[in-house]
Amino acid sequence: MYQSPRMLRLEEDYRSMQEIIKKSKFITFESFGSPPERYIITYTCRGVKLDTLSKEIIPVNFHQVEIYLPTTYPRVKPNLEWLTHIYHPNIGSNRHVCLGGWSPSETLDRLCIRLGEMIQYKNYDEYDSLNASAATWALKNKNKLPIDSRPLEEVGTNMGNPYEVKFS
Repeated sequence: MYQSPRMLRLEEDYRSMQEIIKKSKFITFESFGSPPERYIITYTCRGVKLDTLSKEIIPVNFHQVEIYLPTTYPRVKPNLEWLTHIYHPNIGSNRHVCLGGWSPSETLDRLCIRLGEMIQYKNYDEYDSLNASAATWALKNKNKLPIDSRPLEEVGTNMGNPYEVKFS
């Protein structure tokens, strides 16, 4: 039975996602479809959000992003929408994500690592931002970043401690 290149890619992405959760205690996911075309990825690494009441930047250890793989995927990048509050230069108030470059060769599991590293502030671009306030904050606190220095994919229990800092 013939399977389109897209269907083969969706199946391979699903297998690679199953592998990544075996290698990370910080990433889990729900998938929808057979093979999946939509994922909700949950991260438990440290990031920050803007507290709406106090207007302070506070740490948060729960993040979710929805990834939808359109019919043009992988030629065209996935649709991403952040589901939880996050304060990041490359994630806008509309909860859309600026990935920077996209290549069809980037697999879904690698994209998930890249998104997790955005949460940790290992991956950000303060000069090409969707959130100018977060970009200014990142520049001001650059010497205190990343927020969480733990690797996202490492097997074992000795994964280090979060990078504890106070922000101004």
